[in-house]
This record gives sequence, structure tokens and C-alpha cells, in this order.
Amino acid sequence: MASRLKWLIRVLVGLFAAIFGSLYISVPLCKGSASSQMQWIHSLCGPDVWILWVTGLFLIFRLILFALDDRFKRFRRYAVAVLLAIYGLYGLRDPQWWYSGWLLVSIALLVAAFAVTIGSRWARYIVWSLAAAFVAMWGYSLWFAVRSGSFHNSSAVLVILSVVPGCALVLATAFCCYVMATDCRRGAIPVKTS
Repeated sequence: MASRLKWLIRVLVGLFAAIFGSLYISVPLCKGSASSQMQWIHSLCGPDVWILWVTGLFLIFRLILFALDDRFKRFRRYAVAVLLAIYGLYGLRDPQWWYSGWLLVSIALLVAAFAVTIGSRWARYIVWSLAAAFVAMWGYSLWFAVRSGSFHNSSAVLVILSVVPGCALVLATAFCCYVMATDCRRGAIPVKTS
């Protein structure tokens, strides 16, 4: 029963990530195709744009299922470190954010990525703290948007599309917490005592 539930959760997470990821790739690519000089982009974004979407859907779905498979368990720590580093570097890319609290969050993400990579015992606590802070901030911003009437005149599709990126980041956060909780407990991640 537990293995079937695990398989179902993996498939649902894979489908969600594949649908969102393929749309995230195809929409900006096709928006920029009008100013692009590359013919292959024009051919993908014309009447056959569904080929790009289905191909991206399949590839991302397989990648997610591979990442969640038990055979990938020994590489999960590094996947978490890469994910944390990407978000940390993303926060550092805009100098306007350097004067806000996001600079501290970006530095904490990079420190967490380094700690996960070297297998420090305290890495899981940083990851869990950052995850809790992120989910709380996302929940607050969602609550604030609802209270201020941001979704009042919007269609259901627009509301769902507005919430999907946050849901994807919450899933990524849950993956990081899952890896830090289960793999450290089972000994798959060698934890240094210093």
C-alpha cells in the first residue's frame, strides 16, 4: 500500500512539474520567436506549437520521475544543493534586491547549498528553516492578495495560473525537506559530526 501511494505521489508531482515546466519553457520561447532570427524557433512556435509542448512535457516528466526514483537516491543531496544554489544566485542577480532582505535570504541559500554539498549536520536545519520561512511568506502573500481583492475580477483559470508558480516552488521546497529528512536519517547522506 505504501509503495503504491509513493508511486502515485511521484506520478502526480511529475505530471504537475512537467505541465508547468513545459509551459514555462514554451510560452517565453514562442513570445520571443517574433524577434528571433532562428528558423527552428519559428517552426516550433507556428501551428505545430503542441509538438514543443508535448516533447517538453514528456522529457520533464521522465526527468522528474528519474529524480524521485530510488536509484537516484545517492544524487539527491547534490540535486538539493544545485536547487538551493540556483535560487540563491537568482536572488543575487538583481542589484535592487541587494538593499532589501532578499540579500540575506540569497546568502542563506548559498550557505545551505554549500553545507548540503559537504554533508554538514547543521545543513538540514538551515534547509528546514528556509523552507518554513518560504512557505510562510508565500502563504502570507497569497492571503494578502485574496484580502486585497487581487483575484476578485479574475477568472478561475487566471487565479490558478497565478498560484501555479508558488505551488511549484512549494513542491521544490518539499523535495528539499524530504531529502534532508529521509536521507540523513537513513544514512544515505554522510553527516559530518563537526
